[in-house]
Amino acid sequence: MKINELPARFDAQRHLQPLWRTEAVYDETALIVGETGECMLAFLPRGGLTVRSYTLDRIFREGVDFSVEGKVLRRLAGGSLPYFQTEEYFRREPDSVPIGVNRAFSEIPLEGQRFLAYGERDTFTSREIAVSYEAAENDFGFLPQREKALEPLVKRLKAQGGGSVLFYGDYITVGCNASATEYGGSLPPYTPSWAELTGTYLEKACGVPLKTVNRAVGGWRAADGIREMESRMLSAPYDLMVLAYGMNDGPTAPAVFAQEIRTLAEAFLSRNPEGYILL
Repeated sequence: MKINELPARFDAQRHLQPLWRTEAVYDETALIVGETGECMLAFLPRGGLTVRSYTLDRIFREGVDFSVEGKVLRRLAGGSLPYFQTEEYFRREPDSVPIGVNRAFSEIPLEGQRFLAYGERDTFTSREIAVSYEAAENDFGFLPQREKALEPLVKRLKAQGGGSVLFYGDYITVGCNASATEYGGSLPPYTPSWAELTGTYLEKACGVPLKTVNRAVGGWRAADGIREMESRMLSAPYDLMVLAYGMNDGPTAPAVFAQEIRTLAEAFLSRNPEGYILL
């Protein structure tokens, strides 16, 4: 399929290609801050590229809405590319959920204390763009080091004719901001949560039906997961658990967080001795 002939819909076969194996990048999303702000693409484009709205139903024009130099895509003043005003994204007052900004890590000059914008539904996706292009070279830089570690699990699932996967984590695992979910507004292009996407990918890789169970809770830390693990994590047997805590654990001391993850993992394996865990 040519990059400039892409359909305006989510497609699992197209969008679930591992980045470290692909030559074609489909709908890489980016959010630009500032009228002439910029974003860095994952790879150096070869030839032309297609830039669309997040909903995939609007195409933007190079030289009018944006420019590209190397891996950098820059918004042109007066163009139609969606973006956040700097003061709108890096707020001077906390949003409904206060998220402080460490100015030392911001490439955009900021004065005074700042807070990140916060919102659900299309708060962010309405400002995002989706970029598709052929990569001049796949220099992703990271390759899985333990791809064969799950081979025994895959063999067992095939022998069983199926299996079950548990997702246990926080708001991202719940599906917040994924456009197909209620949290993301149930809007085009109807992209499922990453948990559902992972389940779809694993099912295809294993070649057998997999039951995916999502017991994640928004706002939870690993300590919350431990407190409720008997009812939410250990109430049924699973072949695989995807353990996805951490986004809310910034205030937790690293050693404490590591021990909490270890506690969850050990509890799961005590009930599922042949089970596997992905972090």
